[in-house]
Amino acid sequence: MSRPHFFPASPVALAIGALLLVQGAAASRPPRRRPSQEPVLGLRQLVGPWRIVANTFGPLPNAQSCSFHGVLAANGRAVYTTYSHGAGADLYEANSIWAYDAGRRQVRVFEVNSNGLVAEHVGAFNPAGALITDRRASDTGALLQHSVLMWTGDTLRFTATFPSDTGATAGAITFVRCQ
Repeated sequence: MSRPHFFPASPVALAIGALLLVQGAAASRPPRRRPSQEPVLGLRQLVGPWRIVANTFGPLPNAQSCSFHGVLAANGRAVYTTYSHGAGADLYEANSIWAYDAGRRQVRVFEVNSNGLVAEHVGAFNPAGALITDRRASDTGALLQHSVLMWTGDTLRFTATFPSDTGATAGAITFVRCQ
């Protein structure tokens, strides 16, 4: 039984082969998107400390102690935010993970708050750069909350509408980035 013969490859042949492999791989990849086209970069606008400058949802107990802060998570692919206001028995706190689901081309927000809410909000950035999300009932799919987040420089305006059988309620909070 004869054994196959292996011929040593010349350095030139190896270089040509490697070049062809690299060119073939580059040709089969989709073109690289500019950073401004990456939705996850839009979420990075949430990073940093913010303070409330206007609120139409009603009185916030101890509003001066309100904080909203975002930090990068998951190696820069997500943002983790904490929001709180009040103190003691009046303390309200919400913690959220914001991420972009590239497969579905959606922004997903997983929220847990001190009122016992555990929810997922799903949405996308519109052409103007606003993030629009909806929270729906898991059993019926009914719309429970429609939110819009719009950035203008160091100002973030969050509006939300809560539809119900008796009529919708709505409000807005305006945040300014702390310097």
